[in-house]
Amino acid sequence: EATSLRKALVDSEAENEELRTLLTSDEAQLLAARLRGEAEVQERAAIVQRAVDELQRLHAGLARRCSELGNVREAEVESRERQLAQEQAQHEERLGELRRRLSAS
Repeated sequence: EATSLRKALVDSEAENEELRTLLTSDEAQLLAARLRGEAEVQERAAIVQRAVDELQRLHAGLARRCSELGNVREAEVESRERQLAQEQAQHEERLGELRRRLSAS
């Protein structure tokens, strides 16, 4: 039994050494570098996507605000036009009264 344990230990140590050699090989280093690069690209893509989402949210908010301001402007123009029409009518009414007085005198 001790012999089989020693053999298993030797085999295990040999496998560990083989794995260490594989992990430190140029191929493994290149693979690790490639995987790190891919992870960085994915992280940057996520950052860009969050920025795009935020810009779209801000754009939608600006579009709503622009529409609101357009509605306010229209209401102000209509109000001003009504006020001008009312002032014009009052002016014409006073002018008419002055003409009648002049005609009467």
